[in-house]
Amino acid sequence: MTAMARTMAVRNMVVIVISAEPESDVSARLPRGSEVHENPRTEQPPAHCIALHCNIMSILNNKFERHLSQIEEAANDISSMRFSKPGIFTNSQVARPPITSLIRDTSPYERVLFSSTLNEEFTERPSALPAKSGLLGSLLDGNFVHQVQSTVKTAQLKGDVDVEMLLQGAEDLARIYPIPGLDERIEQLRSRYQDLFSSVALHEELVAAQRAQLDLQRGTTKGGLIVHKAKAPKATRDTSTKAEIQDEEIAIGQLEVRKFEMESEIRELDRRLTGPISKAF
Repeated sequence: MTAMARTMAVRNMVVIVISAEPESDVSARLPRGSEVHENPRTEQPPAHCIALHCNIMSILNNKFERHLSQIEEAANDISSMRFSKPGIFTNSQVARPPITSLIRDTSPYERVLFSSTLNEEFTERPSALPAKSGLLGSLLDGNFVHQVQSTVKTAQLKGDVDVEMLLQGAEDLARIYPIPGLDERIEQLRSRYQDLFSSVALHEELVAAQRAQLDLQRGTTKGGLIVHKAKAPKATRDTSTKAEIQDEEIAIGQLEVRKFEMESEIRELDRRLTGPISKAF
C-alpha cells in the first residue's frame, strides 16, 4: 500500500468516526444557550477531530520525510559511484573497426602446427588409428624424429647417444621457438662435447701405445711373437725391467682413470640432453 493510499484510508476513517458520533453527544459538549445550526457550511468540526487530523498529518509528514531522505541518500550514493572505463571489446563493438584490421599473419610456431592435405590422395581408410605424436613430432621432420627416438632407445640400452644429432634438433627447435641465450648455450655444449671427444680419443691412443710398449718390454709383440733382445747383466736387466714395468703400469692406470672420468662427463652430458627429449616424445 502506497503512502497516498494510506492517507486516504485514514481520512475515510476520520469521516466515518465523525459521522457515527450521535447528535446528543455533540449537543452535550456545546455550551449552554448555544444552538446547533443545521447549515453544514457554518458548522465547525469538533476539537478532538481537528487534533486527530493534525496528528495523522504529522505522522504522514514524518514518514514522507524519512522516505524522501532515503531516496536522497540513494541518489547521492549512485552519483558518487565510480565505474571502470569500457574495455577494448566494448570499444570494438561500439566503433565497429574493419575486419581487415583484426586479421594478422600467423607466427612461425603457429604455422608448424598445421599441414596441408590438398595434394594427398585418399585411396583407402587406414586399418588402425595413427599413433599419437608429441609436440616435437609435429614441429620437426618425421625422419629426424625417428632417428631421435632410436637414439634415445639405444642410449637407454647401451648408455651412448648421438650428441650432435640432439644438438641439431635443439637448434631446429630454437629457430621455431626463439629463446634468448639458447643458441650460445647450444654452441657451448657442442664445443665442450668436441673437446671431451677429442680428449678421450687422445687418451685411448696413449693407452694403446703404452700397452704396446709394455708388451714389447715383457718380451712379446702385438702378434704374440717373442722378441730376442741383447743380453745384459741379469741383475741390472731385471731391476730396470721391473722399474719400467711399474712406471708403465702407473701411467696406464692414470690414463684409464682419466678416460673413465671423461666418459662419465660425456654420459652426464648425454643424460642431460636425452632426458627432456625422451619426455617430449
